[in-house]
Amino acid sequence: MHDDARGTHLFADLLGADYGKLPAAVRRLHDTPLPLRVSGQVDIEVARHPFARLVGRVAGLPGRAGSFALTFEIEGTPDRQRWIRHFPPRPMRSVLSARNGLLHERMAGGMLALDFRLHGDAEGIVWNLVAIRLLGVPLPLAWFRGISARESAAGARYRFDVSAALPLLGQVVSYRGTLYV
Repeated sequence: MHDDARGTHLFADLLGADYGKLPAAVRRLHDTPLPLRVSGQVDIEVARHPFARLVGRVAGLPGRAGSFALTFEIEGTPDRQRWIRHFPPRPMRSVLSARNGLLHERMAGGMLALDFRLHGDAEGIVWNLVAIRLLGVPLPLAWFRGISARESAAGARYRFDVSAALPLLGQVVSYRGTLYV
């Protein structure tokens, strides 16, 4: 456990020794004292299937396709963070914490909970989904194999790449971009 007064410790604690291997831009995002507010650019692709669009809306995912300026905020404490991604037409909010050695993310006002095992290396952080619950009820992980998330660097900028697809429905959302940290 990191006990200095700087930055966010959540990712450093979950990654352990691998945290030091991360690109500088990724460490900068997670080491910056809270609250953090940065800007950047995002490219968003949204679902074509009407039911997939509904799923995305209920989950609080981005709802408009295109390239946009992005403001990203992290609030909270080093161990419990609220991430706010200012996507059009509405912000996407989630709360992140550690639970049993996994990154626990609550979305959609707490209705949806996802657990990720993090893997860090010189390329960045890969978020591997290991459990998902809706209203506290575990859902079959096989339904969500199309969810992926990665943090990396693009030069001195922090880079993110997130995608969510479901069987039969296809892509729910995909967004990628960079932040200036």
